[in-house]
Amino acid sequence: MTWEPAFSVGDEELDRQHMRLIGLVNSLQDAKLAGAPRPALDRIASDLSMYSRLHFRNEENLLRFHCYPAIDTHIEEHAVFTTQMDHFMADLRRGQQVIPESLLGFMKSWLGAHLAEADAGYALFLTSRRAA
Repeated sequence: MTWEPAFSVGDEELDRQHMRLIGLVNSLQDAKLAGAPRPALDRIASDLSMYSRLHFRNEENLLRFHCYPAIDTHIEEHAVFTTQMDHFMADLRRGQQVIPESLLGFMKSWLGAHLAEADAGYALFLTSRRAA
């Protein structure tokens, strides 16, 4: 997955965070494909889990501050990703040895759609608020 200029939400910090999320998903996939040792995969997965939570909290706080009308739906979308990550992390702690390709597909699909649709929606909202 690659960063696209169309993913920009017009906020440098959030854009950097989005780029980092894409980078972590790519790192997890690359490590899996390269046959990286289990501790390396665990570290990347843990980083992705923690960083996604940090990013979601930052984004949600910004949307609350600006009274974004679709914030509840946005938070629910974040919860979908977080729930999948929680299940995956629990599986790793139980000794799952492989990262399912379906999980990587979910991450890339969810992140791409979320950036292109949900985040694009609040970007338009914030742009209109700043112009007012």
